[in-house]
Amino acid sequence: MENVPAKWTAAHRLAGAALYLRLTYDPDAFPGGIPNITVDIEGKDDVLDPRSGTRGYSENPALCLADYLAHPAYGLGAGIGAADGVERASLIEAANICDEIVHLASGGVERRYSCNGVVSLAETPKTIIEGLLSAMAGRVAVQGGSWRIHAGAYRLPEVTLGADDVRAGGLVLATRVSQSENFNAVRGQFVSPENDWQPDDFPAYASEAYLAEDGGERKWRDISLPFTISAATAQRLAKIELERARRQMTVKLAGKLAAWRAGVGETVMLSYARWGFAAKPFEVQGARSDRLR
Repeated sequence: MENVPAKWTAAHRLAGAALYLRLTYDPDAFPGGIPNITVDIEGKDDVLDPRSGTRGYSENPALCLADYLAHPAYGLGAGIGAADGVERASLIEAANICDEIVHLASGGVERRYSCNGVVSLAETPKTIIEGLLSAMAGRVAVQGGSWRIHAGAYRLPEVTLGADDVRAGGLVLATRVSQSENFNAVRGQFVSPENDWQPDDFPAYASEAYLAEDGGERKWRDISLPFTISAATAQRLAKIELERARRQMTVKLAGKLAAWRAGVGETVMLSYARWGFAAKPFEVQGARSDRLR
């Protein structure tokens, strides 16, 4: 007696990402054997948006990153709004920046940053987080025990630091990076819808002004944008990469307690007469607490 498989029933739910196909064999239609099957899919539909309190599908990079950080099973279990989780205020600010409407030179509009890609749990959390951040030129840091998410955008300074906020000998100024680390143009790959969702080159971004500063020698930085499917967005991200790198002046500040008013990702004004800084803006890239033993 032939073994006949059970029919597909309502009990066969295929919970999660799954695909069931039944193909009729045809040697003329499939001379090379069973074809490779590809589909366009939409991601998980329970991403929390703290601005509305609702859950659903989202292409907002800040919300997708927060969802990964908060998930207790495949993420880091850092609950949104929890004392040791993702800080709600910075998440809302980042989500709003991502949703800003940008007018394209070719016509039409798009959101400033969108997230379209696949997370593989075989990758390390660091790789996954960096990939999601690449979609919004973002940064994430733990400060005060909470995760703070920031999308790439200029923020008006709300804090001014001066000599009274610095411990003795607590300022170190670096004005240039080495020539080996410097570059004046950015190129790379994004996920191209026109190339069947395969990696493809996006329009490179090059600066003639920085080329002149470097003595006419073109120096490239290659980047990968695995969660970006818009060529226009990819080029904007490339420009941000270049502009950040060319702002080569950095300051390491050993501050007093009052300096903790400045959070990671914020823009602060530094007033320091000895260096001729009346009110010079700096972006806080990191912060740490050194404890005496």
